[in-house]
Amino acid sequence: NRGTGAQGQLGKLINDPQLADDIEEATESAREGVGSFSRFKSWLGLRTEYNWFSAQPRFFVVAEIRARTDKFYLIELERGPLGDFPDDTVVDSNGVPQYVRTQVIKDGVRFTAQFGKTFGNWFQIRGGLKESTFGFGSDLLLGNGRLRFSGDLYGGVFRTPRLKLAGALSVFRGVYLNAGVDDALNEARYLRIRKGGGDAPHQFDKIRYGRDYFLGATLHFTDADLAVLIRVYGALLVGLL
Repeated sequence: NRGTGAQGQLGKLINDPQLADDIEEATESAREGVGSFSRFKSWLGLRTEYNWFSAQPRFFVVAEIRARTDKFYLIELERGPLGDFPDDTVVDSNGVPQYVRTQVIKDGVRFTAQFGKTFGNWFQIRGGLKESTFGFGSDLLLGNGRLRFSGDLYGGVFRTPRLKLAGALSVFRGVYLNAGVDDALNEARYLRIRKGGGDAPHQFDKIRYGRDYFLGATLHFTDADLAVLIRVYGALLVGLL
């Protein structure tokens, strides 16, 4: 007997207070989730930094991908004077007690891939690979992300880890100014280069390593900005074709 009216199956579901509470709770959770996602969106950026004392530029392609409301992935490619991560070899010689240690640094790209978690809308932590070494970092977000302070601690060539402290301030929509200190824990020094008998450019006389300060800028594209660019330039491309 299926019943009719309030006694039918549909009528019982409509009049069930527990079902109404469950629907209301699910709706509220979905609303909060969508609201959190709208505050933290994925973005793609192009960043350049100029090291003050070493007088060398560094270039970055950065992507921050939000997988969930409080989880994200940070991907970064860096091209700069540091080159790729050094290849370290130790060789012994016959009849000599000393070992010869050689480090070869190729002109390559360093890779960052980190997983992070956001707490509230102002603080986040992350960990994984940083410039092709293991490391972790944190970010302090103020003014809905318009002001950002970051700290990264990761491996390096020396016993003391590499500490990078940076700040970024939004000056226009999608444009940030960056400044900070790199390799803050290591004293600044110069490595003299043996040039041999041939002539070499003067910039290869010595290489600065250790603590240095930098200035830079970031061009920042959110997922909404990318959608607009794809629509506009996609329409222009279709029109040209």
